[in-house]
Amino acid sequence: MVAVGRPRRADLDGVILTATADLLVKGGLAAAGVDAIAARAGVGKASIYRRWSSRDDLILDALLVCTASSLKIPEQMSAVEALEFHVAELAGVLSEPRIGPLLRALTARAQADDALAGRLRERWILPRRTVARQLVDRALHEGSVDPGVDVELLLDELVAPHYFRLIYGLPALSREAVAVSVRQVLRGAGVRDHGEGASVQDLSGTTGDGH
Repeated sequence: MVAVGRPRRADLDGVILTATADLLVKGGLAAAGVDAIAARAGVGKASIYRRWSSRDDLILDALLVCTASSLKIPEQMSAVEALEFHVAELAGVLSEPRIGPLLRALTARAQADDALAGRLRERWILPRRTVARQLVDRALHEGSVDPGVDVELLLDELVAPHYFRLIYGLPALSREAVAVSVRQVLRGAGVRDHGEGASVQDLSGTTGDGH
């Protein structure tokens, strides 16, 4: 968030963010103009601009607030288990009706807006990549991943299928299929077979509550 003033109401940020998310889900980026957000939130435009310097920053904050919990990893998991959990959380977020379409729209808009593309990388991609990198580092320390693995490529391989499915409107993988996908990638990085019997194709196609 880019704050340019001190809020007068402790709950007003949440009201504005909720109004923004609602408009984005119902009508996309075009529906979430500052006038429309202010009207839906029941605030003046000045209240918005005291808290966010631009509409893009507000929209990104609406996305980030809704998905913050997906970066948390439960304690007492092995590094490999934590990687499976982390990727499953990402896949679940991308399949959420309130989140997936917004991220897809922002990504499309960023193709013609270098500044927005940079903010998406900095505020969406990099925090998630940092978590995944820390987990891979743990796996290397635990000896469960080949020390010669290309970490950057491994990080791409773990998450790329889920962004591909989002961008091209393919069905999200079920949580079980996500686990199979992650294990297949990790096997290539030297992790032992966990004994899965199903293929990703067998388990794909479940969205929403099935992730």
